[in-house]
Amino acid sequence: DRGNANPAELTEVNGLLYFIANDGVHGEELWRSDGTPNGTILVEDIKLGTGDASPHELTNVNGVLFFVADDGERRDNTGAINEEYSIEDLWKTDSNTGVTQRVRSFHKILLYQIFGITIAEPEEAPPSNLSNHNGTLVFDGFDIDYGHEVWKSDGTTQGTLMVENFAGDPDNDTSKIGSLPHDFVSVGDALYFNARLATGFTYNVRKIDDISIEGYGTITENLTYADLDKTYAEDPFNLHSVNQGLFFNSYYNEKDQNGNLIRKWSLFWYDDGINVHLIGGIPQKLDITTYERRNDGKLLYRVSQTDGTEELKITDGASVTDIVSGCGL
Repeated sequence: DRGNANPAELTEVNGLLYFIANDGVHGEELWRSDGTPNGTILVEDIKLGTGDASPHELTNVNGVLFFVADDGERRDNTGAINEEYSIEDLWKTDSNTGVTQRVRSFHKILLYQIFGITIAEPEEAPPSNLSNHNGTLVFDGFDIDYGHEVWKSDGTTQGTLMVENFAGDPDNDTSKIGSLPHDFVSVGDALYFNARLATGFTYNVRKIDDISIEGYGTITENLTYADLDKTYAEDPFNLHSVNQGLFFNSYYNEKDQNGNLIRKWSLFWYDDGINVHLIGGIPQKLDITTYERRNDGKLLYRVSQTDGTEELKITDGASVTDIVSGCGL
């Protein structure tokens, strides 16, 4: 009796189902199944014995499953034990060869400052936000000089590289934490994501036109939507691709004449690759929430009015059509 194996993060790779489970013998490890009892097997006992390797962020990239796991040892990229490195590393398993191996290790956060306060206690900085961008793994990786930035990997240690330092000159970025990229979204060849600006904790949408060039400085365009009114365009969230464009939400803070916050509204934007505009025109006192993406390249979304009623609308990014008005959805 294996009890509760707690299978999680079910991910299909070349007709096989990969998942995380605990069989009570090996701890929480990576498993795979072809749909039969005999074909359901442990992929690798990454953390030997009953300890938990705790694999997570399972991401299929062209038949190679990338994930983050803990094998119980802190190693640098020469394979040597090094206590300055994070306990969790980037791993991969090849569904064709069955080989599972560490791809790259990442340095711990040893020292940085936030608003002039020095943080001296080392912190773990494992890779996160793994995403498949047109056959290339992209993720948030940590570099001791640049902090958290966009990285990419071809599955080799040498081919796992930081793409760009978005937070600016590390000598002037006293926080040393980088841009903290997340919400990766592919729109054609372009990679969009959310990233922290060089100072403070304000976020904005960034874009890389071509991530295929090797090495640092591969960015061809860095959009922070500087031409938009920052009252409405800062701190975006809920990025997603529809109809070869990017939809995203941002917050608009409604304030009284004394500058006190009355309510935070959610606005809806569309980037068609050339222009960026608000869905429905100028900012209004509406609370807009993404509802459902349709297969015809349009998006259903819900709008909350100031009187408490809600509307269901549909848009292709260029025009908006009412579906249901004046009701509670």
